[in-house]
Amino acid sequence: MRGALTWLVTAALCAVAWLAWMGWDDEYQVDARTGETSGPYEAWQVIGSAVTLAVVVVVATIVFRDAVQVALAATAGYAIAWASTEMPDDDSGLSGVGLVMIVVGVGAASIALALGTRAVRSRLERGRPHS
Repeated sequence: MRGALTWLVTAALCAVAWLAWMGWDDEYQVDARTGETSGPYEAWQVIGSAVTLAVVVVVATIVFRDAVQVALAATAGYAIAWASTEMPDDDSGLSGVGLVMIVVGVGAASIALALGTRAVRSRLERGRPHS
C-alpha cells in the first residue's frame, strides 16, 4: 500500500508542477528589435518548475523513505504531464525526442536528489542518540 501511495502522491505532485508552471504557456515571444523568437517558456517558469520538482522529490523521499520509487514516480508524473500538453499538437514528430530528454533529465536529477536526501537523512539518524 505504501508503494502505491508513494507513486500516486509523488507523480501527481510532479505532474502539477509541470502543469502549474509551464503546461499552460504555448505562446512564443518575438524580440521587437532583433526579430528573434524564443519560448514558449520564460526562465522564471523553468526555474520555478525545477525548484518545485526538487522540493517534491526531497520531501517525498523524507516522507516515504523509498528514494528509487520517489525518483521513478517523479519522472513518470512530470513526463506524462509534459507529454499530455506537448505531444497532441506536434506535427513534426520531435516531441518524441523531447520526451526522451525530459525522462533522462528529470530522471537523473530526481535520482540524484532522492539518493542524496536518503544519504543525508541516514547520516543524521545515525548521529542521533537512541532513547
